[in-house]
Amino acid sequence: MLYDRKEITPDPLVEDTEISHAIFELFVDKPRKESEIMLQLRAFLSNGRAIRLVIAFLVGLPLGVLAGKVGTSLQNLVPFLLFPLVLGALSAFTVSARNHHPHLPVLGTALLAWGGVGVSLLVMTAQTALAPCNGGICSSTTSSVLTSLLIFYLLGGLVLVALSSSITSVLLHRLRRRR
Repeated sequence: MLYDRKEITPDPLVEDTEISHAIFELFVDKPRKESEIMLQLRAFLSNGRAIRLVIAFLVGLPLGVLAGKVGTSLQNLVPFLLFPLVLGALSAFTVSARNHHPHLPVLGTALLAWGGVGVSLLVMTAQTALAPCNGGICSSTTSSVLTSLLIFYLLGGLVLVALSSSITSVLLHRLRRRR
């Protein structure tokens, strides 16, 4: 065993002590049977935070397919560029008004939804890059340029999603606190 039980203790400042104890026992305590690990994992997932993040990623996948279909023509370029801002702002509304510290769950939800969008867009780009040549004309440079532009879009969108979700979260928190 790498750590002694006396050296590492669960963080007393963590809000949910059940979660911190479950994580502590899962990773630091002695190895246990599979059923005990599943019970601890179920206790960890019972509060809904991890489930929210998984749902955000799964919702991001079809949104990425939709964004890929919308952003194919130049007429739809502005909605395609505003998509990260809207996604970040909408993620702020997924956290309860009773949550006293909503900023981190909002940021996590927004970034994982953007991750789902990124995965689906990268898969669609890879499929078009590996598609057979049409009419004997193959352009590998076009597909590599599109892939690099997509990566820049995803990285820039990552910053936009983080900013818009943080700003919206702070504004909603201040508005809710006044009531």
